Amino acid sequence: MAFAALLLSSCKQKTADSKAVVDFVAETIAGKRPAVQAQIRRYNPGQAEGEILVFGSASEVLQLSEYLDTVDIHDNVDGFLFSDGLPDFCGETIARVIAVPLNLDDDQACSKYRTAIVKTTLTLMDTVALKNDAVTLSSREAGKMIVFTSPKVRESASYDLDSLFRALDAESPVIYASAEMEDTAKECYRELRRRNAFTHKISYPVRKSYVALPDSEGEYTIIDTDERYIQD
Repeated sequence: MAFAALLLSSCKQKTADSKAVVDFVAETIAGKRPAVQAQIRRYNPGQAEGEILVFGSASEVLQLSEYLDTVDIHDNVDGFLFSDGLPDFCGETIARVIAVPLNLDDDQACSKYRTAIVKTTLTLMDTVALKNDAVTLSSREAGKMIVFTSPKVRESASYDLDSLFRALDAESPVIYASAEMEDTAKECYRELRRRNAFTHKISYPVRKSYVALPDSEGEYTIIDTDERYIQD
């Protein structure tokens, strides 16, 4: 993601050295945000109905989602590593979420970005979206798996996310994309198989498209959009 360029090494170093989570996560773990706790505890990692959400910049999201649409490196019956003629994510809904870059102040970029990623994860786990008129509420399938395409998410915000889900004894829906798309596809497949969360529908993957627009606080609103408007 383009806005991830704001972070660089200083943010990664803070997370690795201090092991201190951002305030939003600390408050949630301490019980000061019961609604957030309740949302996380409602998450069912074995839920078959739900979207595989690919979140990031247009170029990263389009390449990875198109790959997931057609990748066939596993036998879908036993999971072994050989093609069976069916897409690995047969019957799944693969949703592309194109993120508009965040506008963060340099002096607080690290903390704001980390907080924004945690809140983004919660938003993607939810079922609320706006229609493409950006006014009318719409419902969508919850995100059963969230793939962040930018390596900066893993570098700067993974500790916050891991700490939050672990503290609440909940399974994280987050996958971090690898440099190689095949490795990312294998990880997604393994996770869905481990959780027994496949739809098991014999059909090509369904494609959906969203735009994620941030407000001044770095919180994203997910807007359902026509595929024709998703461009690199």
